Amino acid sequence: LSQPRVSVGSNRDDPPTNEKDAPAANVTAKTATATEIRWPHSLIIDKTLTWDPHVHRPWLDDGLSPDERPPVMLVLTNLGYNQRNRTKGLKIARSVRETELLEGVINHPWFHPGGWRAIRSGGYGSFGADTRYYVFFDLPGCRETNYPTYGGGWLPNLDGNANRSRYLIGKRGTVVSTMMAGRHDALFGKQIFASGHATAVVFDCSGVPPPITRNGRASHLPVSVAYYSAIISNVDEARDQGLPPPAVKPVHLTDGELHDIETCAAEEKRRFHAVYTGNTRAGTNEAFHELHGGTARAKYFPFNDNNRTIFRDAFHNSDFPLGNNLTYGDILRSTSFGIAPRGDNKFSYRFSEVLSAGTIPVVHADDWVWPFRPELVRWGDCAVILPERNGGAVGMNVLADMSRGERCWLT
Repeated sequence: LSQPRVSVGSNRDDPPTNEKDAPAANVTAKTATATEIRWPHSLIIDKTLTWDPHVHRPWLDDGLSPDERPPVMLVLTNLGYNQRNRTKGLKIARSVRETELLEGVINHPWFHPGGWRAIRSGGYGSFGADTRYYVFFDLPGCRETNYPTYGGGWLPNLDGNANRSRYLIGKRGTVVSTMMAGRHDALFGKQIFASGHATAVVFDCSGVPPPITRNGRASHLPVSVAYYSAIISNVDEARDQGLPPPAVKPVHLTDGELHDIETCAAEEKRRFHAVYTGNTRAGTNEAFHELHGGTARAKYFPFNDNNRTIFRDAFHNSDFPLGNNLTYGDILRSTSFGIAPRGDNKFSYRFSEVLSAGTIPVVHADDWVWPFRPELVRWGDCAVILPERNGGAVGMNVLADMSRGERCWLT
C-alpha cells in the first residue's frame, strides 16, 4: 500500500502491513490476477490455519489507488491462537469448526494479515478515514461439540493439528469472558471501536445467546454476533445474523447431478417425494410442545409409506441402509423435499445436509434467525418455511400442492 508506513517491528514472523513487507512472489505485482500465486506462504502468525495462495488480496496491492481499495477490511487479532509466541498459541484448544470459520476469514479477499497490528499502532485512520473494520478474534468462541463427530462431545471435535492442546480451557480466555470481564479496552483497543469505524464479530455455535447480547449488551463494543441458534427477539437485527450449521454428513453431488438441478431435469429423476430420518424430539421442553399439538417431526411419521415418502426414527448421521441398500446420502440426493425441522435448539445440522444434496428443505423453526443477512439470501426463495405447529398433514398438503415450476424455482 502507498499508506500507511506503520512500523511493526523486524521479527520475521510479523505479518506484513503492506506489500513491500511481504515475501517476494514469482509474478509481477502490478499484473497479477486472482489465479496467479502472489503470496504463496501464509502471512499470519498462526500457521495451523490453511492459507489460500490463489486469493487476490487488494489490501496488499501497492498498485491500487485509494479509490480502488475495498471499503471494508477484515482483520484478525493476535491475542490467542495468532499470538507471536506460537507455543502459547498452540496451548489454546480450538474446535474444528472454529478453525474452518477462521480460515474463511483469512482467505476472504478483503482480509489484511497485518491490519490489526497496524490499526492498533496507528489508529483507525491508518488505511483511510472512511475504511470500516470487522475485527475477528483469535480466541475460543465457537465451541462446537457435534461436528465433525455428531454426538461426540468436546474431545473428538477439537482441532489437533500441529499437536494443538486438546484440553478445554473453560470459560476464561474466551471472546465472551474477555468482554464481560471488562478487559477488552486494553486488549482490543478501545479507541478503535469508539471511533465507530470498527465492529467486533463473534461466532456463537451454541444454542444459547452469549451474555454480550443480553440486557442491551453488557459490552460497550459494537458487536455483530453470528448465531447457529437464536430467535429474532434476542438479537440486534441491524448487526447480527445467522450462522449456517455445518453439514455433518454432506452429500457430494456429481457434475451431472448439478446440471440436472440447474435444468430442472432432477424433477423427473428423483424417486422420493419427501424424506425425514431422525428422532422426534423438539427442544428441551417436550411437555410444552405436546400441549401445543406435538412436535413437527412426530407429525410426519404417520405418512411414511417406505416408497415415495420415508419418515423413520433413525440416527440421522449414521450411514445406515434404507431399503435396497440405499444410504442416508443416497436417499437425500434422490428426493424432492427434505424435512428439516428444528432440533433441540432452533437450528439443525440436517438443514445443511439437505441443502448439500440439492434438495428443497422444509423448515419448521419458529422465529429462527436464518443464516446470513437477509439482504444476502432470501430464504423464502430457497426453502419451504412452515410454522412448527404445521408439521404432518398440513405440511404434506403444502408440498403436494406445489407445481413443478415452483419446485424448480426453489432448487
